[in-house]
Amino acid sequence: MTKTFASWLKKHREILCALGINLLFLLICLCFSHMQFGTNDDRDISNLLANVYGGEDGHYIAFVNVFLCKALAALYKATDNATNWYVIISVGISFISLTTASYILMHRAKRFPAGAALTIIFVGALCESHYIVFQFTQNAALYVAVGAVLLADMLQETSRKGKLFRGIGGCVLMLMGSMLRYQSLYFTLPYLAMFAGYEVLFAHKDMPLLSWLKKNWKTLAVMCVSVLVAVGVRTANMAYYRSNPAALDYYEENAMRAELLDYGVPDYDENAEALMALGISREDLDMFANQSYLDKEVFNRDVVEALVGMKSEQSASYSAVNLKTEAIAAVFQVPDDVRQRQFWLLFFGIVLFLLLCMDWKRFLLLLGTLVVAFAMMWYFVSVGRMPYRVWYSITAPALLFCIYLGTLSWRKRSVVDQADKNIWTTLGGVGHDMGCTLLILTCAAVCVLTICHAAEDDTAEITDTYQKVIEYAESYPDDFFLLDRPTISRLTYTSTATPFTCFSRTSHQNVCIQGGWVCWTPANLSVLERWGMPNVYQAIGEGTVVYMICTVPPERELAFIQCHYNPNVTMAWVDSVNDLMVYGFYIATE
Repeated sequence: MTKTFASWLKKHREILCALGINLLFLLICLCFSHMQFGTNDDRDISNLLANVYGGEDGHYIAFVNVFLCKALAALYKATDNATNWYVIISVGISFISLTTASYILMHRAKRFPAGAALTIIFVGALCESHYIVFQFTQNAALYVAVGAVLLADMLQETSRKGKLFRGIGGCVLMLMGSMLRYQSLYFTLPYLAMFAGYEVLFAHKDMPLLSWLKKNWKTLAVMCVSVLVAVGVRTANMAYYRSNPAALDYYEENAMRAELLDYGVPDYDENAEALMALGISREDLDMFANQSYLDKEVFNRDVVEALVGMKSEQSASYSAVNLKTEAIAAVFQVPDDVRQRQFWLLFFGIVLFLLLCMDWKRFLLLLGTLVVAFAMMWYFVSVGRMPYRVWYSITAPALLFCIYLGTLSWRKRSVVDQADKNIWTTLGGVGHDMGCTLLILTCAAVCVLTICHAAEDDTAEITDTYQKVIEYAESYPDDFFLLDRPTISRLTYTSTATPFTCFSRTSHQNVCIQGGWVCWTPANLSVLERWGMPNVYQAIGEGTVVYMICTVPPERELAFIQCHYNPNVTMAWVDSVNDLMVYGFYIATE
């Protein structure tokens, strides 16, 4: 009995160790830290999927595949918003992805202790970005990266069952990641292509190329099919939007909004004449640029298209001319973010370990991985779009592929007779020992940093303010409230008391979000339609009393309404919610 158990334990030690390491880091993160939304996007996605606005279902989220949205929205509806399924499922898939990648690393490592150390470094470096600071772009990058590693590992696997597991798992994870954020494919596919290309060109040893292709063509076909499935589902997503004129209008407007608000509006002085012809003042453009707008009359489709057209090629978001040599220095600057600095230390620790201990036959792969990661960072720094989530989406797949490369390229320490020793064999042995020592130190650093972060008090930015705002609005069901974008951004880390819960359906039935990408979603606009005021600013000008919950007096909005709709509109402070202010807009009477 004991011998049988010991045999079973030895046979399954890789998966058990991978599962144990991931459970340990998950418990550390969840028990000692408080999960927060990394951006307000995830809170808004949760609210849309849960249909808290009570009208149009939240199927239309421009950067999330509509079929995934429909599936999640149906789950919320079936359970009457009993829990926040979007967060729970995302955390669950993140855990599965990290555990699966850990098993692959353990299985490929030639030495079990080295595999365990590399796994600890991998999980420890990435777990905080999925269990503590929750962000959908980061999650999508992880799913696609792990899926790509599974597909790449099919070329190393010999058993039919193992290949089947890797093929199915890789295809599913890549599909899930691309449906959550299609651009995540761009951050990972170059690494998969490099690994596959290397295997085709250099790794078949003495086997003729045609014989190797005959043996592995099914594996290569699975890789291609996985990518085609992801692209096909994206195509189906776009076809769905094109079949619905209202949804397509939202999708195209969102793309223009992203161009203007993420990459900058045109300069007013350079386009003053054209903007005045459109009826857009400097103050109007400033309000638009500040993401505080909810007007489809002044900022109608033609005006927004004209604003995009005013931008030169140099400022177009995806233009190749955006690459700037001065941005190269910014890529190598020491980042201000503590997490980024620590991640870089771990990343370069792995790279140094590989340089000292790897098989030099795969040096081209390591070099290619670093070059691709640098090129992507250079591009996004050049266009001014390198928030943490984008940086992570570039570096996390690169780290995973570097560690995977380490498991494949582990070089044994050379042992030679005394008579055969020379300077090269001596340097090789010393370098190998230094690499192993560096691996141990990096592994220890990951554990210490994760525990220290978990022990820190991270509750300062977690409040129930957003929940209080909604409860306040619900207590006045006959009044209508605007929640402005700067206030939403300030409430990034709040939703309900915990990200694992969500608001009830119709909880936002008298609340409309002003500004940002969620502003123009059909679900948010359906609130205005139900209240009979498609243009809320025009309704205020016609005498409807509307309240705004904000952090600063809404003087900019008042000036906009007075300029375009009614100069007699005024505002007054009426109440407060926690440290937020509630102002009312109404027509002044003598």
